[in-house]
Amino acid sequence: MHMEEDYIIKMNESGCGIRYNNYKQSLMLKYTFDTAQDSFFKKLKVKVDAYFVEQKLHPAGNGKLYWKSALQVATSAVLYTVLVFFTPPA
Repeated sequence: MHMEEDYIIKMNESGCGIRYNNYKQSLMLKYTFDTAQDSFFKKLKVKVDAYFVEQKLHPAGNGKLYWKSALQVATSAVLYTVLVFFTPPA
């Protein structure tokens, strides 16, 4: 088991970091991004939150969403039952 000090993180010009394993010649990639200067996601979150407030929508969904989910689960259960238990012999 290796500690966090066993890895080197190198940042490229776009702010993307790659973590290299010190013990092996092959590299183990773990991408990290410098979000301090990037405000795209912050702006996107503000706009999406504003949309939900303006449209008076709940971010987690409403009854229509739950109805669609229940219908999909029920349909898949029925299809599974038909395919497994009511298949004609070959």
